[in-house]
Amino acid sequence: MTPDEAMLRIPFLCSLSEEEQQCIGQNAKLETLTRGGSAWWEGTDSQDFVFVVRGRLKLQKVKSTPLRTIIDTVEPGEIACANVVCSYAPYCCSGIALEDQTQFLRVERSQLLNILQNSPNAARNLVTSMAQHCQAVCERVDELSSGKVEVRIARLLLKLAERSGNSRADGGIRIPIALTRKEIAELCATTTETAIRTMSLFKERGVVETITHGFLVKDISSLRQIVEPK
Repeated sequence: MTPDEAMLRIPFLCSLSEEEQQCIGQNAKLETLTRGGSAWWEGTDSQDFVFVVRGRLKLQKVKSTPLRTIIDTVEPGEIACANVVCSYAPYCCSGIALEDQTQFLRVERSQLLNILQNSPNAARNLVTSMAQHCQAVCERVDELSSGKVEVRIARLLLKLAERSGNSRADGGIRIPIALTRKEIAELCATTTETAIRTMSLFKERGVVETITHGFLVKDISSLRQIVEPK
């Protein structure tokens, strides 16, 4: 895949004019990571805008906290930490690949900012993307502040099913995201042991089970009932 082909998978870049796309494509760099590889590290200076093309990145706090909390995940087509890059601030988290063959496109900050200065439409679209990310972070605060770990993990699985799930003929929903129990714990601000116990409980109830390369939600109604009991 070339950088130009990668740009076609990113809604924001597709919204730019052909001339603007050509300008960005001249210096854009397509990079590939194996699972656990980093696009950037917490505390380093931000330089380029990063768009996920394939796979997923996890935004993870690794400093000043006893638990390595995953703030959020970045899906294909989405931009990562644009507010930090726009403000020339150091990264407040690390961007780490959740899957093998995770690809992302680096776009030079100066080039994109120049386009934003001259294109109200591009600026509006980027602000919209940043606002959606901020809203997602606020929702994550709600998720992490839920009292019971069972509720937090159920909420995470519902979110993944809504964002990335594939419906099956048997009524189940396949989530094609392979998360370890440790990563589930980091996404839900708990311990690995508690995540193991909770996922085992969900399996025993016939609600969710772990499958190759992801999860199978077998009873979405029960999962919703855990999050919002009637």
